[in-house]
Amino acid sequence: MLEVQLSAKPALFGAAEGLFGTKDASTAGIVLTASTQSTILQVLSPPGATGVAEKLQAWVGAEGAGLRPNGPGNWFVVCDAQPPRESLEALSKTLEGRAELLDQSHGRTRIKVSGPKVTQMLAKGTAIDLREHQFAPGQSAPTLFGHISAQLTRVSPENFEILVLSSFALSLWDSLIVMGREFGIQAHC
Repeated sequence: MLEVQLSAKPALFGAAEGLFGTKDASTAGIVLTASTQSTILQVLSPPGATGVAEKLQAWVGAEGAGLRPNGPGNWFVVCDAQPPRESLEALSKTLEGRAELLDQSHGRTRIKVSGPKVTQMLAKGTAIDLREHQFAPGQSAPTLFGHISAQLTRVSPENFEILVLSSFALSLWDSLIVMGREFGIQAHC
Protein backbone atom coordinates (compact mmCIF):
# COMPACT_ATOMS: atom_id res chain seq x y z
CA MET A 1 0.00 0.00 0.00
CA LEU A 2 1.21 3.47 -0.89
CA GLU A 3 1.77 5.63 2.15
CA VAL A 4 1.26 9.36 1.73
CA GLN A 5 2.92 11.86 4.03
CA LEU A 6 1.10 15.14 4.38
CA SER A 7 2.98 18.22 5.47
CA ALA A 8 1.73 21.71 6.19
CA LYS A 9 3.24 24.46 4.06
CA PRO A 10 2.65 28.21 4.22
CA ALA A 11 0.31 29.66 1.59
CA LEU A 12 3.23 31.44 -0.09
CA PHE A 13 5.54 28.41 -0.09
CA GLY A 14 7.61 28.59 -3.26
CA ALA A 15 6.57 32.18 -4.01
CA ALA A 16 8.85 34.25 -6.23
CA GLU A 17 11.35 36.28 -4.24
CA GLY A 18 14.01 38.80 -5.16
CA LEU A 19 14.24 41.89 -7.34
CA PHE A 20 11.96 42.36 -10.33
CA GLY A 21 12.23 45.24 -12.81
CA THR A 22 15.41 46.53 -11.16
CA LYS A 23 18.88 45.23 -10.35
CA ASP A 24 19.36 47.32 -7.22
CA ALA A 25 17.21 47.17 -4.08
CA SER A 26 17.82 50.89 -3.44
CA THR A 27 15.93 51.77 -6.64
CA ALA A 28 12.93 49.52 -5.97
CA GLY A 29 9.80 51.65 -5.73
CA ILE A 30 7.81 48.82 -4.14
CA VAL A 31 8.53 46.37 -1.32
CA LEU A 32 6.32 43.28 -1.11
CA THR A 33 6.45 41.30 2.14
CA ALA A 34 4.60 38.25 3.39
CA SER A 35 3.65 38.50 7.04
CA THR A 36 4.18 34.85 7.96
CA GLN A 37 3.70 34.98 11.74
CA SER A 38 0.45 36.95 11.67
CA THR A 39 -2.63 36.23 13.69
CA ILE A 40 -5.84 37.09 11.86
CA LEU A 41 -9.14 37.07 13.73
CA GLN A 42 -12.55 37.75 12.25
CA VAL A 43 -15.26 39.25 14.43
CA LEU A 44 -18.89 38.91 13.34
CA SER A 45 -21.77 40.52 15.19
CA PRO A 46 -25.50 40.30 14.48
CA PRO A 47 -27.53 43.37 13.50
CA GLY A 48 -28.37 45.49 16.52
CA ALA A 49 -25.40 44.35 18.64
CA THR A 50 -24.03 47.35 20.50
CA GLY A 51 -20.61 48.21 21.87
CA VAL A 52 -18.68 45.69 19.75
CA ALA A 53 -16.54 48.26 17.92
CA GLU A 54 -15.65 50.00 21.20
CA LYS A 55 -14.68 46.71 22.91
CA LEU A 56 -12.56 45.73 19.91
CA GLN A 57 -10.87 49.14 19.80
CA ALA A 58 -9.94 48.87 23.49
CA TRP A 59 -8.50 45.36 23.06
CA VAL A 60 -6.62 46.27 19.88
CA GLY A 61 -5.06 49.30 21.59
CA ALA A 62 -3.94 47.22 24.57
CA GLU A 63 -2.48 44.44 22.38
CA GLY A 64 -0.85 46.63 19.72
CA ALA A 65 -2.99 44.96 17.06
CA GLY A 66 -4.78 46.43 14.04
CA LEU A 67 -8.51 46.66 13.44
CA ARG A 68 -9.81 46.36 9.86
CA PRO A 69 -13.52 47.12 9.30
CA ASN A 70 -15.00 44.75 6.71
CA GLY A 71 -18.62 45.86 6.58
CA PRO A 72 -21.50 46.22 9.05
CA GLY A 73 -20.85 44.04 12.08
CA ASN A 74 -17.72 42.53 10.53
CA TRP A 75 -14.07 43.25 11.40
CA PHE A 76 -10.66 41.68 11.02
CA VAL A 77 -8.18 41.97 13.86
CA VAL A 78 -4.54 41.54 12.81
CA CYS A 79 -1.55 40.97 15.06
CA ASP A 80 2.09 40.53 14.07
CA ALA A 81 2.42 37.66 16.54
CA GLN A 82 0.15 35.29 18.45
CA PRO A 83 -1.49 37.16 21.34
CA PRO A 84 -1.35 35.38 24.71
CA ARG A 85 -4.10 32.78 25.16
CA GLU A 86 -5.44 34.58 28.24
CA SER A 87 -5.82 37.79 26.24
CA LEU A 88 -7.79 36.02 23.49
CA GLU A 89 -9.99 34.33 26.10
CA ALA A 90 -10.64 37.71 27.72
CA LEU A 91 -11.62 39.20 24.34
CA SER A 92 -13.93 36.28 23.62
CA LYS A 93 -15.56 36.67 27.04
CA THR A 94 -15.95 40.44 26.52
CA LEU A 95 -17.70 39.85 23.18
CA GLU A 96 -19.87 36.99 24.47
CA GLY A 97 -23.47 37.45 23.38
CA ARG A 98 -22.52 40.39 21.15
CA ALA A 99 -20.17 38.87 18.55
CA GLU A 100 -18.38 35.70 17.49
CA LEU A 101 -14.59 35.54 17.31
CA LEU A 102 -13.12 33.29 14.59
CA ASP A 103 -9.44 32.51 14.07
CA GLN A 104 -8.65 33.00 10.36
CA SER A 105 -4.86 32.74 10.72
CA HIS A 106 -4.67 29.58 8.62
CA GLY A 107 -7.41 30.57 6.19
CA ARG A 108 -6.12 34.02 5.24
CA THR A 109 -2.74 35.43 4.33
CA ARG A 110 -1.51 38.91 5.15
CA ILE A 111 0.63 40.65 2.53
CA LYS A 112 2.28 44.03 3.13
CA VAL A 113 3.00 46.36 0.21
CA SER A 114 4.93 49.61 0.63
CA GLY A 115 7.01 52.19 -1.16
CA PRO A 116 6.82 55.55 -2.92
CA LYS A 117 5.11 54.03 -6.00
CA VAL A 118 2.68 51.78 -4.12
CA THR A 119 -0.51 53.66 -5.00
CA GLN A 120 0.33 53.65 -8.73
CA MET A 121 0.99 49.92 -8.58
CA LEU A 122 -2.16 49.03 -6.60
CA ALA A 123 -4.30 51.22 -8.86
CA LYS A 124 -3.54 48.75 -11.67
CA GLY A 125 -5.42 46.02 -9.80
CA THR A 126 -8.21 47.60 -7.78
CA ALA A 127 -11.08 49.98 -8.46
CA ILE A 128 -10.64 51.79 -5.11
CA ASP A 129 -9.66 55.45 -5.46
CA LEU A 130 -6.33 55.35 -3.62
CA ARG A 131 -5.72 59.09 -3.45
CA GLU A 132 -4.99 59.86 0.19
CA HIS A 133 -7.95 62.23 0.63
CA GLN A 134 -10.28 59.43 -0.60
CA PHE A 135 -8.66 56.41 1.07
CA ALA A 136 -6.85 57.76 4.11
CA PRO A 137 -4.54 55.89 6.50
CA GLY A 138 -6.63 53.62 8.72
CA GLN A 139 -9.27 52.99 6.07
CA SER A 140 -10.03 49.47 4.97
CA ALA A 141 -12.30 48.07 2.27
CA PRO A 142 -13.10 44.78 0.57
CA THR A 143 -12.06 44.86 -3.09
CA LEU A 144 -11.09 42.76 -6.07
CA PHE A 145 -7.62 42.39 -7.56
CA GLY A 146 -8.61 40.98 -10.92
CA HIS A 147 -10.69 37.95 -9.95
CA ILE A 148 -9.31 37.71 -6.40
CA SER A 149 -11.35 39.03 -3.48
CA ALA A 150 -9.25 40.73 -0.80
CA GLN A 151 -9.37 43.23 2.06
CA LEU A 152 -7.21 46.30 1.38
CA THR A 153 -6.09 48.56 4.24
CA ARG A 154 -4.04 51.73 4.04
CA VAL A 155 -1.81 51.58 7.10
CA SER A 156 0.07 54.82 6.35
CA PRO A 157 0.53 57.01 3.25
CA GLU A 158 2.97 54.57 1.58
CA ASN A 159 2.06 51.33 3.38
CA PHE A 160 -0.82 49.01 2.54
CA GLU A 161 -1.89 45.61 3.79
CA ILE A 162 -3.83 43.01 1.84
CA LEU A 163 -5.74 40.15 3.50
CA VAL A 164 -6.53 37.37 1.05
CA LEU A 165 -7.86 33.84 1.31
CA SER A 166 -4.79 31.61 1.56
CA SER A 167 -5.77 29.54 -1.47
CA PHE A 168 -5.49 32.72 -3.61
CA ALA A 169 -2.37 34.16 -1.93
CA LEU A 170 0.19 32.78 -4.38
CA SER A 171 -1.81 33.96 -7.39
CA LEU A 172 -2.20 37.45 -5.88
CA TRP A 173 1.53 37.52 -4.99
CA ASP A 174 2.46 36.78 -8.60
CA SER A 175 0.00 39.42 -9.87
CA LEU A 176 1.46 42.05 -7.51
CA ILE A 177 4.96 41.31 -8.83
CA VAL A 178 3.77 41.73 -12.41
CA MET A 179 1.99 45.01 -11.51
CA GLY A 180 5.10 46.32 -9.73
CA ARG A 181 7.79 45.46 -12.31
CA GLU A 182 7.73 48.86 -14.00
CA PHE A 183 8.47 50.55 -10.66
CA GLY A 184 11.04 48.01 -9.52
CA ILE A 185 9.84 45.60 -6.87
CA GLN A 186 11.60 43.78 -4.07
CA ALA A 187 9.67 40.71 -2.91
CA HIS A 188 10.44 38.57 0.13
CA CYS A 189 8.48 36.03 2.13
